Amino acid sequence: MKDLLDEGEVARRIYQSRPDLVLNIGNEYMTRNLMGDLAKYYTHTALNAPKRHFLTRFVRDLKEDALKEIDFCHYTVPLNTSNHNGFVFPGDYMGQYGVYEAVKHVYNANASLKHLVHEDYLLTN
Repeated sequence: MKDLLDEGEVARRIYQSRPDLVLNIGNEYMTRNLMGDLAKYYTHTALNAPKRHFLTRFVRDLKEDALKEIDFCHYTVPLNTSNHNGFVFPGDYMGQYGVYEAVKHVYNANASLKHLVHEDYLLTN
């Protein structure tokens, strides 16, 4: 998987598109590798790095070390446990309507996208 991401220059392509947020869906190993690679592009630049969100089933297995690659977790199974020192990974339980709620959260958090959210639907392209 890592070789395919490197071969496709995925991190470089994301960096060049200058996103405000990167949403990774469902694969923690790929997410952590890709977000680690992406962070290298922002090390020596004045550009702000995008927020790094992760959509997955469980947040319970994410510990402090994952904060190097993931800023926020959207999860669909409500098992949120702390580790021995009380750390709970920053996240939001969103139920089984996963992608809809994640996109809605991202749109509501961004002033330029907020107008696309309506009471019972949201607009995408």
